[in-house]
Amino acid sequence: MGQKSILISGAGIAGPVLAYWLDRAGASVTIVERAASLRSSGQGIDIRGAAVDVIRQMGVEDDIRRMTTTEEGVSFIGSDGRDWAVFKTTGSTESQSFTSEFEILRGDLARVFYDMTKDRIKYIFGDSIKEVREVGDAVEVDFAGETPTASFDAVVAADGQGSKLRSMVFDVTPDQCYKSLGQYMAYFTLPKDLLNGDKIAKWYNAPGRRLVFLRPNRRGQLQALLGVCTTSPEAASAASAGIDAQKAFLRKTFHNAGWLSEPVLAAMEHADDFYYQLIAQVKMDKWARGRVALVGDAAYCPTPISGMGTSLAIVGAYILAGEMAKRLDDLPAAFQSYQEVLTPYVVQCQKLVPGTPAIVNPQTQWGITILYSILWFVSWARLDQLASRIGAIPAFSQERFVVPKYGWER
Repeated sequence: MGQKSILISGAGIAGPVLAYWLDRAGASVTIVERAASLRSSGQGIDIRGAAVDVIRQMGVEDDIRRMTTTEEGVSFIGSDGRDWAVFKTTGSTESQSFTSEFEILRGDLARVFYDMTKDRIKYIFGDSIKEVREVGDAVEVDFAGETPTASFDAVVAADGQGSKLRSMVFDVTPDQCYKSLGQYMAYFTLPKDLLNGDKIAKWYNAPGRRLVFLRPNRRGQLQALLGVCTTSPEAASAASAGIDAQKAFLRKTFHNAGWLSEPVLAAMEHADDFYYQLIAQVKMDKWARGRVALVGDAAYCPTPISGMGTSLAIVGAYILAGEMAKRLDDLPAAFQSYQEVLTPYVVQCQKLVPGTPAIVNPQTQWGITILYSILWFVSWARLDQLASRIGAIPAFSQERFVVPKYGWER
């Protein structure tokens, strides 16, 4: 790509993957990250379908396997802690279950991609983009911190679902590009293993569309998720009111929820990686404006409950880099091509089972019993493996999307 210079906002997953492939194509790449250092925290994420092909091309499959959480499956349990239905890993990357063959903590995956790019990519931590201006065939960027103003051939927002660069360039608020699914989730780490070494994750539903989900990790800790389906103004206001208000809302909501809810709430009070969010998809008509493009959750977040967010970010970054490499002299046209090539995959990844997430978070105990009875039969009859093979469960299917082949040259 000659001397083309590209600035990427965000050092999570999509940003470093995009940087890797742009570097392969010969670009000079800089990544700016708001955090002071690489984020080591985060919940379990997975890699499925076409994204497996991309990580194999990058040569990091073995590195990722060494960092997996060690989770061996998911169990749906009652208030007494007994299993109703258990879905174990399949052992195959071609037909994955609830738990992926590449189940890994977000921070660990970010570290894999950072380590493979840090010697060739310029990383700026502790700073962010304050303003962008297109001047001729370049983009001038002012930074919020001490980084001096600089000019780039293109800028890419890889700064997540709540992208500030997206709001700045596209003049769009979250309300204008979010499709809310009516659920709020909180994530945090429990230092004590309440599952006593069990490698099967535990999914517990409580009446009132409440969810407690505990997942083991390779450090002997648990990754906790508290979710509630609600249109309550209190839940919405907590999202913007700060951590104290969010924890107060969850304490009230999950009081007497049953099972391990009380020790989980107690651990939440001291969690230093607590994160609370509205579960929503990002819907943007255009993923680029001029010489500024969006990638990953900033452009087309499918939500965590789709099981495809990380995979879509990886594939999207790969295709964006490939289309940019093909159209060096017309980057706006490259951005348009990127959207045309990737859109079918985005549509597939954002496709959810009708009624999701409420359908798996019943309002009543009777509804929970019906749900668990259905899941017991699916597990007993091994229908989960059949469904994954024929693509009946969107998050488990291989999406039948084949990543394009690009000629990568330094």
